[in-house]
Amino acid sequence: MDAAIESLLNKLVDGHEELRKAVVGAPPEALNWRPGENTNSLAVLVIHPLASQNWWIHIGAGIPPDKRDRDAELRYTADSVEPLLAALEAADKHQAEVLGNLTLEHLGQLIDRSKAPQLPPDAAPTITHLWCILHAIEHGREHAAHAGLTRQLWDQGFGR
Repeated sequence: MDAAIESLLNKLVDGHEELRKAVVGAPPEALNWRPGENTNSLAVLVIHPLASQNWWIHIGAGIPPDKRDRDAELRYTADSVEPLLAALEAADKHQAEVLGNLTLEHLGQLIDRSKAPQLPPDAAPTITHLWCILHAIEHGREHAAHAGLTRQLWDQGFGR
């Protein structure tokens, strides 16, 4: 794997490690607790960004993305930490496999929007495959930070 592509993968894995830290040792009731209206639970803050990352990474790799049910991701609940840790492990492996097949030349190419109708209409008009991978990293890290804060609020007894 090219060193630059390995750096991208490392940033994805770093974000996954932050998600792991947020959920490991959390009691089951903490996994589905929301600190307020229009906020997400720890379970959602793991499942949603992983699905989003895989979707964007597939686009960045030129692979048709899996069909997503974003609403279901945002309603996800967990009875224990195990399915969340399994999802993180699966994402680590899958993302390493996909990124391992990429080249720097591929990442620098523009995406033909006519061949990528799955791109959201508000996505930048001109994007590269690399932009999709960077967006996946950025989105995942944003939710990892939210998960860390949510865990801190839970541990401090906020709103309970």
